[in-house]
Amino acid sequence: MAAFCIVGGLACAQGGDHSVDACLPDDEIYDAVIRSFVLGVDPVFPVHPPGSPPVTMVVIRDSTHLDDVSTALEPQGRSKQQAYLLSRFGQAAAPLITGLFQATSRNDIIPGCFRVNANVRLIADPEIDSLFEADDAPGWKLFWNRYPTAQGILSLSSVAFDKDSSLALVYAGNDSGADAGKGLYIILRRGEAGWTIEARVEVWVS
Repeated sequence: MAAFCIVGGLACAQGGDHSVDACLPDDEIYDAVIRSFVLGVDPVFPVHPPGSPPVTMVVIRDSTHLDDVSTALEPQGRSKQQAYLLSRFGQAAAPLITGLFQATSRNDIIPGCFRVNANVRLIADPEIDSLFEADDAPGWKLFWNRYPTAQGILSLSSVAFDKDSSLALVYAGNDSGADAGKGLYIILRRGEAGWTIEARVEVWVS
């Protein structure tokens, strides 16, 4: 299980020997996604249950995942997902899409350096399985008792970059209840002020 630290008022979840001064390119993408879609003024991911306290903790699966809902439907799920994303993002995004699906098939451990204004907690699949081993409803009750100020459970893919690292593609999906969740593929562009969201495609909602 990863620990987390606070550095200069910002959160940095750490695992192993990953130091706060050794953040990787993927971490910058994750930061931009969390700031925009979890901690933003109008967050994309719904917070459940209604009336919950303000989000001060971001709970994230500690290994990379793609869209588990669509890609698990059939053996060709990933190929169909890639074709769908190509139709939405355009041909120029083809290398990013191919790279993302190749990279995330490894289910890598997320390095865990986050510079966002919230505590970050990385949780492993065994903890998630233990929470939801009975059913979704009691599982979410246990989750909210344990993490009352979280946004739910955020799943992130590996990050695919273009040749000059000016564009990136990532999947982010958040579950916050039995019928409260959303999954997005997101293209980001690097500018003078850092990474910003350029386009997104919603692939599931519950």
